[in-house]
Amino acid sequence: SHSFYVGYTWLYNNMTKQLLRHSLLLLLAITLSTKTVCHGFAFQLPQITFPWDSPSSKTSATTDPKSPIQPNDKVLIFGGTGGVGQLVTRKLRARDNAYNVCVVARDAARAKDVLMGDDEELGLGGETAVDVVELNLVGENKAGDDELKKAMEGSTGIVISVGTTAFPTKKWSGGNTPQAIDQEAVSRIASLAADIPTLRRMV
Repeated sequence: SHSFYVGYTWLYNNMTKQLLRHSLLLLLAITLSTKTVCHGFAFQLPQITFPWDSPSSKTSATTDPKSPIQPNDKVLIFGGTGGVGQLVTRKLRARDNAYNVCVVARDAARAKDVLMGDDEELGLGGETAVDVVELNLVGENKAGDDELKKAMEGSTGIVISVGTTAFPTKKWSGGNTPQAIDQEAVSRIASLAADIPTLRRMV
């Protein structure tokens, strides 16, 4: 019937998008485990002008878009408590001269428990502790543009690892639908990131 065809088409399209997104995130996680991750692995979203696109950009080590992210630089992770996000966060924290890793999460206490619960076993902690910014990307209480920009202030790198299930589940509660998180939230982050002068990499 027509309704079955429409439902099947919707499910197929959403599952395809999810498979593609998870494949890209897996590639990111694998790449982050190598020492060359900050020397060229990055996506630049179309139709967005970033600070390094300005013709007046200087070529010093701190402003050159090709310069690698340095030790102690701030790397902000959206979706750091998810499956791939946890792996990315752990890899960044485990590197020598660890970065200043900051995670955006809806529940700061839960995020710290998830991300730092096995620090002692892994030999992490201290200077590699995770900073957490508590805010929502979707729903009635979603953060405004000013809140998002404040969270991104001073970031040299931004990792977007947000997402939800392709078909309706409990993860859709609170407005966390594919359109809200995968499309609208990611677009907002990318657009606002263009105003962050310190940003050199976004993946």
